[in-house]
Amino acid sequence: MTADTDGENGPRYPERAVVDTCVLLDIALGATDGQANERLPRSNGLVDDALAGKLELLLPAPALIELSTDHVLRAGINPVEREFRRKKQLVMQWCKNSELMMVDLTGKAAEWFNENRCVQNIRPGDAAILSAAKYCHADAIYTWDTEFMRKVNAANDSGGIGIVALEPPERPIVLPLGLD
Repeated sequence: MTADTDGENGPRYPERAVVDTCVLLDIALGATDGQANERLPRSNGLVDDALAGKLELLLPAPALIELSTDHVLRAGINPVEREFRRKKQLVMQWCKNSELMMVDLTGKAAEWFNENRCVQNIRPGDAAILSAAKYCHADAIYTWDTEFMRKVNAANDSGGIGIVALEPPERPIVLPLGLD
């Protein structure tokens, strides 16, 4: 599932969204990530559009906690490898210094999660990001995590949680001058 596009002006975004850890990892790791080639420009484009004011994109504090751990966040990548740690630290520093607002996980967000049975099957790190998104009244979570996406959208369909999970949108194709 991706954000709608209106073609000429680029993606049509929800009013407010949060970004999942895996999108930040794409940006941190760049071309060395080993993930599908179209992911990096889409992850970068989402953040670029947020910085340009095209959407309100929030950084959930739990995503930064996930980034700071030595837990395996991406299969096939050693989390304690020096270069991986350096790149994670760079993206964390960028997040700290960016113009994007940070959203904390609060007691109210935890209460909401506890009271909604339709979200109880979500992994703990993802649950924290979803709860932070709900707390800040986000309409969407941008993620590459298909399991997280499937569970959030199923919970929205069955329980009306008011949040959808989307992949970062595809970028409009820009033709070189003289080829249109």
